[in-house]
Amino acid sequence: MKNIVLLTVLAILLSCGKIADLRQIPDIHYSDSHFDQFKLSFNDMSNKVLGIEYDLSIPIYYDYFDADSMKIAICVMQSFTYISYSTKHNGFYKKTVHRNEIVVNGERFDKLSFVMQDYVIKHELGHCILNRDHDDRVYRNGNYYSMMNSVLMSEGAYLQNFDAYQIELFKGAI
Repeated sequence: MKNIVLLTVLAILLSCGKIADLRQIPDIHYSDSHFDQFKLSFNDMSNKVLGIEYDLSIPIYYDYFDADSMKIAICVMQSFTYISYSTKHNGFYKKTVHRNEIVVNGERFDKLSFVMQDYVIKHELGHCILNRDHDDRVYRNGNYYSMMNSVLMSEGAYLQNFDAYQIELFKGAI
């Protein structure tokens, strides 16, 4: 029983993070090219499952995380509202801009296998692009229902149900 509790606590600590309007981040509009392959994989699967492709211009980049942070990556969702004056319309108007970015803890991410890196980026794109929240449902056999769960599952569990997780990622968003 102690082992199960310890594994559960460890899994929660190793989970991803989703931040909304809480952290000011640099105005970065580039993405580290290392992540392009994961974006392509995301759109390939989206095209197969839903027949659509997403605009994946969302920046994904490495950044500093606190030394004690167990987070691997986070989706930073920000909204900026400002008031501006338009000479064309002769008046003020209010505009809201939404900007999502994925920030990756390089120290932790680089230690993952390629398969798990793909999992982490798809999970974060699920938050940032598909507006998916965490889904912590578990089947009776112990398998996670979704790759959008709040814990980092094992590579074996992910690969065992790979196709089902890919389909659920996109179909769970509609």
